[in-house]
Amino acid sequence: MQRLLTVGRARRGVVTAALAASVGVDEHGLVAARRTGTLVRLRRDTYVLGEVWRIAGPEERLALRARAVLASRDDEAVVGHEAAVALHGLPLLTPVPSVVDLESAVTRTRLHGTVRVSPRGPEPCVVADGYRVVPAAVAIAQVTLRAGLRSGLVA
Repeated sequence: MQRLLTVGRARRGVVTAALAASVGVDEHGLVAARRTGTLVRLRRDTYVLGEVWRIAGPEERLALRARAVLASRDDEAVVGHEAAVALHGLPLLTPVPSVVDLESAVTRTRLHGTVRVSPRGPEPCVVADGYRVVPAAVAIAQVTLRAGLRSGLVA
């Protein structure tokens, strides 16, 4: 388990079941880690270190959820809206949404639990905090359009 914690810290707190298996932690070990609070399950086969989750504020928890969503996908999805603002390290007004917005090669917007997938826009993606996101200006515009001018100005 110590190797998994070390790798998880290096990956900004997010680990997958596949990564755990690669360092010798099986499904039973993951269940035990969840029970003790060592890991917090964010999505199927995707976890965050409990020590990271407990001290994270609302924006950082949204960023952790976005990292977990991308870690669980194998496509070229790009994070947008509030989650992109959080990954860029910019502030958000509370309440911070629990939905992670992605842009991907889809034809219409769909909500799958706490993940909203929309068609990819024409703007190039950038890397923020090690993850594919829309540029900060685009993310701020998206937040402004969805949540209003005040939210956009805060970001």
